Amino acid sequence: MSTVAQRFGADGEFAEPERAPAFPHTDEYGGAPEPGDPGAIDHDAWTGAEYEAPPISGAVVQQHRTLPHGELRADFGAHLETHYPRLVAQLYAITLNPHDAHDAVQDAYSRAWRRWAALRAEPSGPDHEDAAVGWVRRVAIRTSMRGRILRRRRRPSPEETDPRTGALLEALGRLAPVDRRAVVLHHMAGLSTGAVAELERVTEHEVRRRLVRGREVVTEGMAEVLEEIIGPAGGAVGGPPPGHGAPQYDLRGGYPPATEGGRV
Repeated sequence: MSTVAQRFGADGEFAEPERAPAFPHTDEYGGAPEPGDPGAIDHDAWTGAEYEAPPISGAVVQQHRTLPHGELRADFGAHLETHYPRLVAQLYAITLNPHDAHDAVQDAYSRAWRRWAALRAEPSGPDHEDAAVGWVRRVAIRTSMRGRILRRRRRPSPEETDPRTGALLEALGRLAPVDRRAVVLHHMAGLSTGAVAELERVTEHEVRRRLVRGREVVTEGMAEVLEEIIGPAGGAVGGPPPGHGAPQYDLRGGYPPATEGGRV
């Protein structure tokens, strides 16, 4: 059994989840910060981050009131095991810190469990994405942004990561937060520009602008950083053949490690 499953009590008893109302009438992340709260979102760093919770019909909630607790627990555990590593990888690319990424996704799943029946009853989101996956990602991003303001953890040094991951994180670190989120959500999470626009509460045109800026910086950054790691093209053992330049990193398939010490 993985550490993640143990963290959420898959080998024991989950607390009885809240059944209704599924979402409070504050925000989709468990409550909006009070004015002056040091955890309030920096608008420059989080454009369009304030969401209103989508309503869930009373009929849907009532339909799932009677789901057996054991069935909910099994479904939650399976979902966690399947989606946790990739969600952490995406948050790692956004926060540039593996500890913040793990904390944010774990907190989001803890919140999700309290309304799991309603979340699983929701229809698929944009791009036919699992509604619970989208909700957990949104909550995790919001949590990570609040945590970034409350504390700033040291980023892993290049020696602590493999060259490809270190190069990707270094390049992503050169982006503005809004551009980095656009690149990660579109290229790593696979969301369409329309879905990213809905998530960020901006126009598709603005998302495309962010992606253009992000691609330029990431591509240039990857070439520079990889050249520092493996030497000029063809100049290092195992380097790319002469004339081919620095290897390109496939953002869609290039996920930073979501585990530490071999555990999920």
